[in-house]
This record gives sequence, structure tokens and C-alpha cells, in this order.
Amino acid sequence: ADLSAIHIICDPLLLESNGSRSFLDTPFRYELDQLALMYLLARQGGFILHAAGVEIQGCGLIFPGRSGAGKTTLSRLIHAFSPDAVINDDRMAIRQNGSVFNGYGTPWPGEANISRNRAAALKAFMFLKHATDYAVNPLSPAESMERILVTASIPWYDREVVDALLPRIERLVEEVPAYELSFKPEPEAAVWINNLVTAGTLSGFPHRSR
Repeated sequence: ADLSAIHIICDPLLLESNGSRSFLDTPFRYELDQLALMYLLARQGGFILHAAGVEIQGCGLIFPGRSGAGKTTLSRLIHAFSPDAVINDDRMAIRQNGSVFNGYGTPWPGEANISRNRAAALKAFMFLKHATDYAVNPLSPAESMERILVTASIPWYDREVVDALLPRIERLVEEVPAYELSFKPEPEAAVWINNLVTAGTLSGFPHRSR
């Protein structure tokens, strides 16, 4: 219950070489490593989200969604438009740092195979919707909470941890606005999202009432 760090000791037999490069074939890998981080983050008021994450002009945008929501497609489009923008195309860690909520890259990429060890201050959650045109519509904190919880990795079996974590998530959805983003799977989508940030459009939408 008081887990604060994990130390892994590997036998030298696990050390492999590839030319001038050496690496460890560690047994501590997916899904064991993700389960450990899920529990460690939860103890610190954070969680892992099944989501793509990008940083555009200093603004962190999180695109949560289950498989098939469009995370990989949009990540590839944004990556083609701005190669350094995508932090991860499938798994992001969310945690409060002081007065700011940050999104962190994780070691677990999706089909686009994009994974960076970076953090970005969260500007907005954007829930994807395939459409024939582009639109962005604000969601209430309650709607955001409902959609986040179905894509979050949380140790629901640990009542004490969950009771401490849920108020943090409630604060998160109150402070970080959420939108439903309708988009077409074409290169123009990346340009359109970039323009939303440039124009300050995301700051112009207030939360809808509960």
C-alpha cells in the first residue's frame, strides 16, 4: 500500500549486445509494467488513459478513446504535419503537478508506434468522432468525467485508492475543458486542429453546465 518506487535487478545473463549497443531483455514488460505504473500513479493521484496525446504550440491535447475511435489515424495525420507534436498515439499518463495537470508520454505506443518521454501541460480533452465535416463542441465536466472513466486504467479493486483518486479526477474535469471533436480522416484534420490552437478557439468555449 505504501509503494513509492520499484527497483528491478536483472541477472547479467539477460544482458544482450547488438554491435556496440547493449540492452537488457528485462522480464518486466507489458502488461506487468503497466499494472505497476497504474497502481503507483493512483497512489499519487494520477492514472493511465487509453488516449493519444500531442503538444501543439505548447498546448497539451489529449484524445481519449477505445480502439477504433480514431486515435491512431489522427496521430499519424498530426505526425505527418508536425513530426515532433505527437507524444504517444495510444497511452498517456495524467497527473497533477502543483497547480497544473500534465499529460506524460508512456513506453506503450499503439499501431502508429509513436512514444516519447515528454510531458505537456493539458489544454483540453478532445473526444473523437468520425464525421463528414469538422466541428468542435464543448462538453460539461460531468460528460467529460463519464467518458474519461471508461478509458482510464484505475485499480477499481482497491477502495481506498479509488476513494482518494476520484476527487482528483473531478478536479481535473473542472479545470481542463473537454470537447467532442468531429473530424474527417484526411491530412486537413491536422491543419484544422493546429488552427484551433493558433486561433485560441479552445479557450473561447466555456464549460457547458452540468
